[in-house]
Amino acid sequence: MMFQVVIENDMHVLRFYCREPLGS
Repeated sequence: MMFQVVIENDMHVLRFYCREPLGS
């Protein structure tokens, strides 16, 4: 679960990642 690790490591990144799929 690399995604989970990235989210915990970069909380601000989670918003960006969530925005990509949502915006698409």
